[in-house]
Amino acid sequence: MGAERARLHKEQQRLESDRGKTLGKLSQESFRSRAPAEVVAKEEERLREIEAALQQLEEQAARLELL
Repeated sequence: MGAERARLHKEQQRLESDRGKTLGKLSQESFRSRAPAEVVAKEEERLREIEAALQQLEEQAARLELL
């Protein structure tokens, strides 16, 4: 179980890093104004996917704690 906790923690850190990078891009007005709309939409979708994956990891970690 310790290995699984470590794996979940490592994946959570990776996703949080990716979320920070994506949020950074999306918060830059220059990115939003210069990038094609489909690129901005792709980054917004990526952010939603990252947040969903983080939520799923949190649920897995909570279930693991119950064991």
